[in-house]
Amino acid sequence: MKNRTDRATAYDDLPYPSFTFPQTNPDRLSTLAILHGLTPVPPSKCRYLELGCGDGTNIAYSASIFRDSEFFGIDLSTRHIDRARETSSVLELNNTQFEAVDILDLNANELGEFDYVVAHGLFSWVPDSVRDRILELMRDCLTENGIGYISYNTYPGCYVRKIGWDLFGQMSKDVDDPMKKVASAKSVLSIIGSAAAEGSFQRSLYDEIESDLTGKNISNIFHDDLADLNHPYYFLEFARLIDNHGLRYVCEADPASFEEITDPELAKELASLTDDPLQREQYRDFIDLTKFRMSVFCKNTNPPTNAVLPEAIRRTYAITPLRSVSDTSTLVDTQSARFASTDGRSIKVNHPLTKSVLASLEQVVPTCLSELVPDSGTEAATTLEFLLKLYKARLLSLFTVPLSTHWIVEERPRVHKFARWQAANGCDCMTSLLGVNIGFSSELVRAMVSLLDGTRDSRSVVNDLVERLGIEEKDRAEALGKLPGIVDSNLQSFAELGLLTEQE
Repeated sequence: MKNRTDRATAYDDLPYPSFTFPQTNPDRLSTLAILHGLTPVPPSKCRYLELGCGDGTNIAYSASIFRDSEFFGIDLSTRHIDRARETSSVLELNNTQFEAVDILDLNANELGEFDYVVAHGLFSWVPDSVRDRILELMRDCLTENGIGYISYNTYPGCYVRKIGWDLFGQMSKDVDDPMKKVASAKSVLSIIGSAAAEGSFQRSLYDEIESDLTGKNISNIFHDDLADLNHPYYFLEFARLIDNHGLRYVCEADPASFEEITDPELAKELASLTDDPLQREQYRDFIDLTKFRMSVFCKNTNPPTNAVLPEAIRRTYAITPLRSVSDTSTLVDTQSARFASTDGRSIKVNHPLTKSVLASLEQVVPTCLSELVPDSGTEAATTLEFLLKLYKARLLSLFTVPLSTHWIVEERPRVHKFARWQAANGCDCMTSLLGVNIGFSSELVRAMVSLLDGTRDSRSVVNDLVERLGIEEKDRAEALGKLPGIVDSNLQSFAELGLLTEQE
């Protein structure tokens, strides 16, 4: 087993990629807590701790939005921390602090209390002593209404991934160079997978393992799939671990995990197996062959509800990509009206209040649902239940505080500063103010995002893009004819995606 110095050196030699994890954003965690009957501290003025913060990109995203909150990140790698401090300086984030320190050396009293404590991509990849210390810190550092988050590899789905991990270990155990280690692992997977008969059960397993690596960069594969330490957990194991440390499971950080079994007979049969909600979660993992969980929890002195409370949605701000595509007359009666999103999904609604709320969200966003939905009555209950279904289906986003997203393309549009930094620094994606990671579809988009700092009108953006993209003189006339339409189309998309803002 590698010691602390070896683990730190591994990350210094091959740093982990710059990523944001919107599911760890304090607003996401706060919203989930509210939906489960808790009263978390508002993310707009909170204290937030990330254990294993990497190069600080994840913290920088949240800190750039919540300037009145305090963010503290710790990581074993000095190289990671140096980069985190550099990023904070470039983004002028005065609300961040980063320290290179081993988790085992952290003192809870010196750290103080935090309203949110997260550990993403850490728990399964550290020794038992560090895992215990993570849970102790969660218990000791969380405020009374604090919210914790831990992600971890999960059985039974990881039994398939473990075949690949064991294979990689056999092939690359004597290879030290990270690049060669990843190359040898991918090579042996290709050979072994191809040797299995086409259409066989074995071939399907290796195809799934190979698919799991698709899209991952070398650093991801080296630190996640080739790690000497990698401990998946059954959900119930994890639930017992946190319970032993005075913590109580709340939910998963992905709203889609709230979805119920749609087959009524199957739902009834599963319900007959147990009344324990945690055991039901475990059964769902066996159904879905879950590989990875992102679990949210609180102190057990402040227990959450077992299910989402529809009425709690009234305390949140809502945004929806749905737009009415029916005649406006259908919005005021019991006729069926259709609402559709730009990605082709659509719904039909005949409930008057629900139609009214969805129509209002088209015009005024973000909007607190308490302004649109009465606090009692059958009609309100019906609407809230429906909005909850949209939330689970990712057709409605909920937030604790109003966003600074700007929905109108101004004369001199501005993409928020953090996304511009991502574009300029070669990140694989940009993160919107709505908490969504969006891939750069082209170098034109990357260049355009970098230019939208609020100082240029559309014409200036077009001219600067010609220079930025290095378009040759002979092709410039054609480019200048096409680019204005492309720029205008992209600007509208940026507004809809939550990338534009009025202020830095």
